[in-house]
Amino acid sequence: MSLHQLAREGEAVFRIATDVLRAYGIGRGDVLILGKHALSAGQRVLASLNGRLLIGRVWSEPGAQSVVLANHPHAVIQIAERDEFQILGEVTGVVRRCGPDASEQEQCVGSDA
Repeated sequence: MSLHQLAREGEAVFRIATDVLRAYGIGRGDVLILGKHALSAGQRVLASLNGRLLIGRVWSEPGAQSVVLANHPHAVIQIAERDEFQILGEVTGVVRRCGPDASEQEQCVGSDA
């Protein structure tokens, strides 16, 4: 089965090439399944903030937008007008990489993001 067969209509796959999301329990070689449909406040998303990938819940209020980080639920990042911020999609699933190249810390058990 190819990675693209894992995604349903309206979803995309995003292979993680580095350990940049290790704090979220997502490692090199893991695959995120991202929904590309309209988002509502509070959904878990993969986003890029000033070139840095993060997973969190996005909240919008008149004149302000913030991200609550998934790995630090008390950490809130306020998005400034000067920030380069892009939501890549809603995280709907994670496919873990298993085998000899997987991290020793991973049990190679799939879970939701």
